[in-house]
Amino acid sequence: MKKLLSIAIVSVFIVGCHIPPGLNEQQIYPKEIITKNYLLQPFKSIVVEGNPTVTLVNGPYGIKITGPREDLDNYKLSVVGQTLHIVTLSPSASSVFIKVTTHNLKNLTVTDDATVNAKNFKTRGLTIVARDNGAINLEGRYKIDRISQHGNGRINIAWVDSCRLFVDSNSAGPIYLAGTAEGMGVKLAGNALLEARYLYTKIASVSTENRARADILAINKLKASAIDKSNICYYKRPHYLTVITKGSGNVLYLGQTH
Repeated sequence: MKKLLSIAIVSVFIVGCHIPPGLNEQQIYPKEIITKNYLLQPFKSIVVEGNPTVTLVNGPYGIKITGPREDLDNYKLSVVGQTLHIVTLSPSASSVFIKVTTHNLKNLTVTDDATVNAKNFKTRGLTIVARDNGAINLEGRYKIDRISQHGNGRINIAWVDSCRLFVDSNSAGPIYLAGTAEGMGVKLAGNALLEARYLYTKIASVSTENRARADILAINKLKASAIDKSNICYYKRPHYLTVITKGSGNVLYLGQTH
C-alpha cells in the first residue's frame, strides 16, 4: 500500500508540472506585476509614441508605470526642452499602463498606436495633434485651442469649453466634439470627418474639400464653403449664413439639434 501511495504522489507531481503542447511557461505562470514611480522636471508638452495607454491626471510633475516587470524596460522616458517623451521600444509592452501627473499642459501629440485618456483633467488652453492611429479620449471640461488630425485614430472630447477653437484635418480619423465655443474655424480635406453637431458655437467658419464632411451647429453666424465632393451639414439656422459651393460640394440644413 505504501508503495502504491508513493507512485500516486509522484504521478500527480509530474502531471502538474507538464506544460500542454502549444503553451509556454509565460502562459502557465502569471507575470509579476510591478509599479514604478518617477518624479519629472517641469514640462508643458507631451509626445506619446508606440502603443502605450496613457492617462492624464492633474498634480505634481511625475509618472507612474504599472505592468509586467520585463515589459517596463521597453519604455523610454525623457524630458527635453519642456517636452515629455514617452516611447515604446517594443510592441510587447502594450500591457503596460502609464499615468502622467502634470499641470498647465499646453501641447499633446499622440502617434503610432498610442492612446491617451483623461477624465476631469484641467487645461487652460490645449493644442492637440494626432498622427497614424493615435487616439485621444477626454471626458470633462476642456479649454482647447487647436485640434490637428493627421491620422486614422479617433479624437473624442466632451466637454469642450473654449473661447476660440480651430480644427484642421486631412485624414480619415473621426473627430467628435461636444460642448461650447464662442468661435470656431474648421478646415477639412481628404476623407476628414468632424462631428460637432453638439458643439454650440456662436460664430463658425467652415471650409471642406475632397470628400470631407463637417456637422456643425452655429447660432449667430456661419460661413460654409464646400468644394469637390465634400459636405457641410448644419443643424440650426444661424442669423447670418454665407454659402459657397463648387463642384459637387453641398451645404445642407438637417434640422435643429436639441
